[in-house]
Amino acid sequence: MNQVNGAYMAGRWRQMSRLADQRPYWQYNAVMDMRTRPAHAAQHGKVYRADHPYWCTWYHPNGHRCRCVVLSLSEQEMRRLGLEAETEMPAGWAPDPGWAHNVGESGWGRGLVEAALGGRADRGDWKLLPVADVPGELPPLPEPAPMPALPEHHDRLARRMTPKEILAYYREEAVKRLGLERGPDGGLKDLPVVDAAGDRGVLAARMVEHAITEKDIARGRYVGLAREVVETAHEVWLVPGQYADGRVVFRRRYIKVFRDDKDRPMLAVSEFKRGVWEAFNVYPRTAGRPLERQRKGLLLYRAAHQGSR
Repeated sequence: MNQVNGAYMAGRWRQMSRLADQRPYWQYNAVMDMRTRPAHAAQHGKVYRADHPYWCTWYHPNGHRCRCVVLSLSEQEMRRLGLEAETEMPAGWAPDPGWAHNVGESGWGRGLVEAALGGRADRGDWKLLPVADVPGELPPLPEPAPMPALPEHHDRLARRMTPKEILAYYREEAVKRLGLERGPDGGLKDLPVVDAAGDRGVLAARMVEHAITEKDIARGRYVGLAREVVETAHEVWLVPGQYADGRVVFRRRYIKVFRDDKDRPMLAVSEFKRGVWEAFNVYPRTAGRPLERQRKGLLLYRAAHQGSR
């Protein structure tokens, strides 16, 4: 049922998106009976513009056997019903674990990859999808961007701080640079962003802890760059991957090259899955190998001054 429902809703999303000029408002509707989950019931009746980041997270289905729907509304219908569109993201509720994504956008991405790879994906159960190298020679990226001011190097911090203090320091600096805010309960709130290609996503606050660990403490001073990499990427790639159990996922890979404080080029990479930030790393751009390993899949976007593809 989940697969059928998700496929139907992905098609519905595309249909409503095409009519967004005529029907620019979307309304969340839950069934509102004894089986309706509290988080879904809390969204019932909410209206946002079709391009609001709310729909990156709350476009249905939002859980196993979710029965919620989204309706599109015109300006005239909004006036007749006395409705006003909200602008702030709702606080205190979240979709079921693993369902905080937009199946319409996910479905669109999967179709792009299948087309780009010549239909070589297994069309039955999606258990096989080779990652294709881009044919031909790719043009070089632009000159590295100046590296913004970074937190102090961990080797210097280690002279006066414990590993746990360094960890806390890097996490707090990343929170500030990413522009994350805290809710009434003190917890960090996810942040909607618009990427370099004009598409929407969410910087998941939990990634600050996942990306900055004692094991990878050297990466900690760079994690605050993740938002800048997404919003001003040199290139954006759609990359198919596969879990050990055969499940296929598609990630958006954002690439930007900086020049660090020692005048060395450095590659920064942010990855999103289903519209949500899931990975970040930095690589020394030596002999072009780290860069070329990242430039695989389907090229969705290249910064305008590099020409189009």
